[in-house]
Amino acid sequence: MAGLKERVRAVQRGCGFVGVSRPAEDRRAAWMAYRRTRGGPVETLTSPGGLIQTDILGQERETPFGPCFFREKWLIPEARFPWDELRVWPARLLALRAEDWAVGSLADWIYLDIEATGLGGVGVVAFLVGLGFWEDGMLRVRQYFLRDLDEEPAMLWAVEQDLREAPGIVTYNGRAYDRHVLWNRLRLHRMELDLRAWPHIDLYPWVRSLWSGLWPDVRLQTAEAQLWNIERTMDLRGSEIPSAYRLYLTQGWHGALYQVLEHNLQDVRSLAGLALYLARWLNDPRSDGLDVGTRFRIARRLLHRDWRWALEVWETVLTDPEAPAALRTAVVFQGLRVIRRFRAWTDLDRWVRWLIGQAPAALTAPAWARVAYYAYRYLRDAHRARCLLARALRHRGVAPSDRQRWKQRLTWLERRRQPPLPTSPDSASPASTATSSAKFSDSSASPERP
Repeated sequence: MAGLKERVRAVQRGCGFVGVSRPAEDRRAAWMAYRRTRGGPVETLTSPGGLIQTDILGQERETPFGPCFFREKWLIPEARFPWDELRVWPARLLALRAEDWAVGSLADWIYLDIEATGLGGVGVVAFLVGLGFWEDGMLRVRQYFLRDLDEEPAMLWAVEQDLREAPGIVTYNGRAYDRHVLWNRLRLHRMELDLRAWPHIDLYPWVRSLWSGLWPDVRLQTAEAQLWNIERTMDLRGSEIPSAYRLYLTQGWHGALYQVLEHNLQDVRSLAGLALYLARWLNDPRSDGLDVGTRFRIARRLLHRDWRWALEVWETVLTDPEAPAALRTAVVFQGLRVIRRFRAWTDLDRWVRWLIGQAPAALTAPAWARVAYYAYRYLRDAHRARCLLARALRHRGVAPSDRQRWKQRLTWLERRRQPPLPTSPDSASPASTATSSAKFSDSSASPERP
């Protein structure tokens, strides 16, 4: 292996790619010299944001494959990131598709972020692996750094031992990148841990479904800037990180590599904070800092997991006085589709009763007409259907064709002044009312999703 490295470096020097080649012994000596000059006892530092950190420059961990280097930092909870609340929220709040293995609280899971030498492929090496643990009321971030390529088996063995102690991992876009890079390297070195089958929660689909189109992009840096007003200073872009590590391999330690370590530390820090906030919002949609538009999008994502949960979140949008009429209309149209699909007539009766007590401006005219159709078609309540349809006619700007059609329906309902049938809403069958509701069919098109 050493001979092959020397031949590759000789070819690179001949092509002008590498100016100075430093053997592995020189790089290790430069690293030890840096540790002697920058190292020392544990010291307390204060970041510009006021976060107190206990900084240990680094230490070695003995493994069956030799030593590996890692450093640890303890992050104390603050107002933006109260990590001590992670133990309150169960992991199943975020693992919607895998509730059977989403055991324990979010404090038991590991928050993983890696920095690699490329975007993908067999030859990509993860030279920095950041792991976040919740411990003793603080977030403990452990960063394994690959000082030389020969230490990769030792680093992977240490990472594997840490991952085995947790019920699962939490990543950001890790389902498409971090997990596959680590799994390829573990498999290459004959490690037993299969990350593809390991419990995994990826927060990237959550952010993409909630804020895609509203933010410039859905990167983790954009999420922390939008949610917590965090602006990274002296930070490297993701495209510059592989070149910084290659520069270290050829010339030894330099300042850009320290920025890579801080970049990875901030990623793990924001990842844990994002998981905390998403779990809190899912548990209580009325919590502070969650606008009605985000609640609406959260409910749409919950539909494939628990439609009753989605209806509860949508009801918080309907009862919010700050929700605009257009958003309430979208909630009504999508909620009625879900109710009809799962035949939840009790929920429909509750929605209709609540809407009867609202002002006509709470919804648009097509929404009132659709609710009136559902009230008669599935609840067989002609009285409330007349009230709802009359509200649709009070709106200004209704198309003449719609106004004429709704007036005909209202006239037809006026002739049917009998009280609603005594049967329960759950026993109402759409087939039993097909004949009587044929004249009250709703042919108006549904508005597009916002």
